[in-house]
Amino acid sequence: MRANKIGRIQETDQRKLHNVQKCLKAGYETVIVCSSEKKDLEKIQVLISKKLDKSDQKKVLVLEPKELFQ
Repeated sequence: MRANKIGRIQETDQRKLHNVQKCLKAGYETVIVCSSEKKDLEKIQVLISKKLDKSDQKKVLVLEPKELFQ
């Protein structure tokens, strides 16, 4: 299983989406977008819903740090 985590401080939402798309294109099975800022997670989730097809959306996890270890 290949996975990648995306979510750098001060990174724009469009850049995060670009990185998600880049990882999916590279063949990652799972891409994790992680932030402690719920507002940022909501924004990227909207972009993912609008810009990615359903099959790719299923490969992207948008999580808060505490959710990574549940």
